[in-house]
Amino acid sequence: MQFRWYCSLAVVLVAAYVLLPARLPVWRNLALVLLVLTVFADLFVADRDAMAEQDLTWWGWTVKTRDTDFASYYSPSAARFLQSREGEEPFRYLGYDSGLTEGSHLSSPAWFADSETHMLEANGRPMLTGLQSVHGYNPTHISHYDQFMSTLNKGEQNYHFMDVYEKGLASPLLDLLNARYIIVPTDPSQENPDGVGRFERFGSTHPTVYEDNDSKVLENQ
Repeated sequence: MQFRWYCSLAVVLVAAYVLLPARLPVWRNLALVLLVLTVFADLFVADRDAMAEQDLTWWGWTVKTRDTDFASYYSPSAARFLQSREGEEPFRYLGYDSGLTEGSHLSSPAWFADSETHMLEANGRPMLTGLQSVHGYNPTHISHYDQFMSTLNKGEQNYHFMDVYEKGLASPLLDLLNARYIIVPTDPSQENPDGVGRFERFGSTHPTVYEDNDSKVLENQ
């Protein structure tokens, strides 16, 4: 019923704009403005209804926004530190959790509301912070970059995602990307305890330049 009401109003406004004489510009412009507002309201309401009905949790996705604490989502974090370094020289960064197994996708859009995505500034968060990351999600990656990252990681990954795995941390290709900073959890997840242990040597050669309760930033010198 709501959809039909908006459509009916839109049809009336289109007819009014077309049929009103040119000598009545005020009324024609009013009809056009009301039409734009009607279309916007229709799309806005439809989008909210779709979001309310959407439930992808059975797939393990974390995409809900209505329950997201946006004050926390946009709060200062490791990104604020990296933003303070932008005036020194150009750089890129990556987020990495040594506890995750190879094949896990920090860059998956399914996790944009996940707390780890937030703390590691992964996924599409560089779009919010204005920073440059070497990983992320894009359905149309440049094929040469896919090949580059496959060489860096010594293994391919799904072309939708672009993450750096343990083997990639030791690759000189990471330097070629100018990946100066690595954001890691202050307390790595324990999904892959062996990965946490192997990461300790990497951490010893990459000094910590920032740390808070959730994450820390290592510098690739």
